[in-house]
Amino acid sequence: MTLKSARLILFFFFILFRGNSFAQGEAAVPFLLLQPGPALNGMGGAVTALPERNAYGFFYNPALSGTFAATDNFSFAQTHVNWLPQFNFSDLYVSSGAISLGYDLSRLNSRLPLQVGMSLMQ
Repeated sequence: MTLKSARLILFFFFILFRGNSFAQGEAAVPFLLLQPGPALNGMGGAVTALPERNAYGFFYNPALSGTFAATDNFSFAQTHVNWLPQFNFSDLYVSSGAISLGYDLSRLNSRLPLQVGMSLMQ
């Protein structure tokens, strides 16, 4: 058996006996897939490298505390979304809130290049 015929047999084997493969990542309870920020959720949650300056940015990248403290001092966000509104249940909703505080300590002392930031999300 030559190499060319072995490749051809393998090719037809994989074509005939292929199975369906599905991506993993489905949750048993769908509300676990909801992300807090609507703008960041609209980008598919792929915002780890994006220096987002809103209060929900810390959910995706906790290292934003230094960048946030250097540019802003305060950010607040509140989101309330009716989940599955076609069922008309008043208790099916997703609500989240976030607050971020930061301060650039180099404003006090130019020899101290330090930014302090903290965030709380509920």
